[in-house]
Amino acid sequence: MITIKQLQHLLAIIEHGSIHSAAESLFLTHTAVTRSLNKLEDDLGVSLFERSKSGMQPTAFCLQIVDSCRKVLVDVGDIKREAEIYQNLSGGELRIAVGRAARSLILRDTLPVFHARYPAIAINITENTPEYLTESLHGRELDLLLAGSGSYRNSEGLAIELLCNIPMSIIVREGHPLIAESEHDANAFFNYPLVAPTMIGESHPLYPLMKLKQEHGGQGVGQWPSIMCSDYPTIENVIRTSDAISIAPVMEFSQQLQQGSLVSLDFSDRQMNLELSVIEVENRMRSPAAQAFIDICKAHFSGV
Repeated sequence: MITIKQLQHLLAIIEHGSIHSAAESLFLTHTAVTRSLNKLEDDLGVSLFERSKSGMQPTAFCLQIVDSCRKVLVDVGDIKREAEIYQNLSGGELRIAVGRAARSLILRDTLPVFHARYPAIAINITENTPEYLTESLHGRELDLLLAGSGSYRNSEGLAIELLCNIPMSIIVREGHPLIAESEHDANAFFNYPLVAPTMIGESHPLYPLMKLKQEHGGQGVGQWPSIMCSDYPTIENVIRTSDAISIAPVMEFSQQLQQGSLVSLDFSDRQMNLELSVIEVENRMRSPAAQAFIDICKAHFSGV
């Protein structure tokens, strides 16, 4: 009978290239991993590796079954997780990813509330690119992702639940040359450096214009954004001390906008919103901890 441990040992050998390295990564003896591999090959009736003095190379059959082995381990992990959910454990771990554009909006007020209510739950926060986070969701390395939905709409196997629309705007310093224009032409923004939390994706209102200017050799567009940074105090310092502009949630700079030290510029024909959403693996059971965090987020943004 093929066991879960045998599959784990097999994948470790493939990843590390030798039984010795795989055994070290698994905190097992060389003998134990060798015995496990030999038993698996006996059960399957085929060789999984070609052994030589230079190392171990997976056979064609071994490479053919790698994805199936990984899927089995993911499915078993889901079964264990759902059993824990059924028990409604009050402890455990909640693994959340956040989009760079809304990181502080999400965490600043909701995380302290969640921790105060559920101090026994360990929380792991991740921030990365949409490609990395999508892969992490499918690999069950994350429980949920809170981010703008634009970069994830075309990703297969993901469920998207809208939390709220967060107004975005072009933010500049007081006295910026753009302020004097009676009508804000989107093309004019490309003449200035951009500091922003993320790249301008295909779902962004400015993307078609940016693409068009790139195709016609627009000056400076190839370096847009000039600075990628998800720390809004740093973004504020950059735009205060230069002619750089930022595309950011208006909520992040509400106090500075009221005081007049920063100015919000909008287009008459282009509305910019961050569609803050809960993004999860489709048809995967949501843990009580994840649901509790989402409920706190909903309560927070309903009052904003």
